[in-house]
Amino acid sequence: MSAYAEKFQDSNCKELPTSNGFSNWLTSTFQLPLNASTWLAQIVLLMLTWYTMKFTFRLIMSILWPLVIISTVLVIFHSIQHNTETLGLDSYICEKMADLCNLVVRTSVRILRLFTHS
Repeated sequence: MSAYAEKFQDSNCKELPTSNGFSNWLTSTFQLPLNASTWLAQIVLLMLTWYTMKFTFRLIMSILWPLVIISTVLVIFHSIQHNTETLGLDSYICEKMADLCNLVVRTSVRILRLFTHS
C-alpha cells in the first residue's frame, strides 16, 4: 500500500475532496489498487457532472423555449401589421409576408431542435 493510501486510510472522508473520498471508498470496498480507483472515481464524477449539466440545460431550455418562440412571433406579426397600415399594402402582400415569416420561424425552430435534442 502506498504512503498516500496509508495517510488517508483511517481519516474521515468528509474532510477530503469528493474524488479522493470516492476513490478511498472504492479502494476499501472493492479492493482496487489506488491508481485504478482514482481513475474510476474521476471518470464517474466527470460523467455525473456532464449529465447533470446536460439535464439542467435541457430543463431550462424547455421552460424558456416557448417564451422565445411566442415573443418572436408577436414581434414579427406586430411589425407586419404596423408596416401594412403605414404603407397601405394590399392584404395579399400582407398574407405573403406572414407566410414568409412563418416559414422563417419554422425553419429556425427546426435548426435549433437539431442542436438541443441530440
